[in-house]
Amino acid sequence: MELNPSPQLLLVHDGQSLLADYSTFFAENGWKYDCISDFSNALKAACDKDYEIIITDLDLPGMSGQAFLDGVRNQKPNQAVMVVSSPTKSEEAIRALRSGAVDFLQKPIDQRFLHETIVRIVNCLRQEEAQYRLLKSMTNYSASYLFTTKALGSYTFIPPILGVLYQAGIISLNTKLKIALAVQEALANSIEHGNLELESKLKDQFDASGKDQFTLTKQQRLLDPAYADRELKVDTLYCDGELSITIKDYGKGFNAPAGGEVKFDEASLLCHGRGLRIIFGSMDKVMYQDGGTKITISKKIL
Repeated sequence: MELNPSPQLLLVHDGQSLLADYSTFFAENGWKYDCISDFSNALKAACDKDYEIIITDLDLPGMSGQAFLDGVRNQKPNQAVMVVSSPTKSEEAIRALRSGAVDFLQKPIDQRFLHETIVRIVNCLRQEEAQYRLLKSMTNYSASYLFTTKALGSYTFIPPILGVLYQAGIISLNTKLKIALAVQEALANSIEHGNLELESKLKDQFDASGKDQFTLTKQQRLLDPAYADRELKVDTLYCDGELSITIKDYGKGFNAPAGGEVKFDEASLLCHGRGLRIIFGSMDKVMYQDGGTKITISKKIL
């Protein structure tokens, strides 16, 4: 299989006989490569240039093979590293795989296997880049998630769609963060005031030790299966440039605004509290349904 354009390759090796074999191999395939004989200069080159694959021996001057692998992984993790080792150093090669190398070759080098491995790695790398380009043209994405209240009370859930939109370059890191925080506020309301049925007035009530009743009651109900095992559903939808996230709880609900939509104006938001103001700081629309047990927050992305 041909690779077009030619892969960007760095060979880190100092054995003259093997270098001649490599030179013949790369020439036959029409692939250009850089060759460096010590780890220190190889790491500098790997940081300065975007190689797709680094093929390296594990026993070279300048630093340890492990330090070289750590340096590449920490500074240029998108570069794939293949290690070359003798049969007597197979354990060292296994450690290299666990430290970030993607494959290892044993001496003497099987050129057919080397070719197949390079083609496979480069295709995987380029396919990932192609996927990001493809995602930019994505017009529809949907996913649903079902949790227990107890699970969401212990972990933070960030809808994976935000990572997809960010990786595709559709939203910025700042927008991703703001939407994630808005989702956390909406989830907190659905958990606390929905499934756990906690009233805000408990925040102003304290026990003898000074702990507020809201926190104490929340802790108790997260241990009570009647509350903790209630489900909470999250639906995410990205369609035609608009992102919508719907959260459904199974609490008692409340008297939602007429028509279900919360209007964005300071006078009305003041009575709803900090959470809704944070949500409106990132999202364009807030809609309640099912007697207040379902909230949909949405934002025009494009």
